[in-house]
Amino acid sequence: MRRTVRVVATLLTAGVVLVGAGGGTSGPPPGTPFGHLDSANLVDGVVRVDGWAIDPDTTAPVEVRVIVDGAPYDRAVARVSRPDVGAVHGMGNDHGFSIPLPYLRGAHFVCVQVTNVGPGADGDLGCLVGNAPNPYGYADISWSEPAGIRVRGWRAIPTRRARSA
Repeated sequence: MRRTVRVVATLLTAGVVLVGAGGGTSGPPPGTPFGHLDSANLVDGVVRVDGWAIDPDTTAPVEVRVIVDGAPYDRAVARVSRPDVGAVHGMGNDHGFSIPLPYLRGAHFVCVQVTNVGPGADGDLGCLVGNAPNPYGYADISWSEPAGIRVRGWRAIPTRRARSA
């Protein structure tokens, strides 16, 4: 019988909560890919999700998936050069990822998974919960025209940079 124990660690930084999962009485099946969700930063209206992923069955870059609120959102191949990862795992340097997500207003649960190649199962690299700030602005002036009403003003999307542990 396989039992899994999930341990969650959170870090509240500038509206972002990082959630790490791990632990268990039995590990993943042999050949399961692994890696790490290093950080998620909100900069200039884009959330950039960074980390690395390796499948022990191949030295080739592998595919990672971004899941937002439980639904598939985006895919990318982890082929960014990460000499630090290559030095530790001896599988080559091209296993990093940096995935830009468009500005997601409000609170969202974002996870990254790595697609398995060969024996094993898909791997979970971690999750984050983000609460992005809402845009704000001000209507400076409005006036009527024959075709309707014209409004002049401004809006801004607050940018914050979250540090990861």
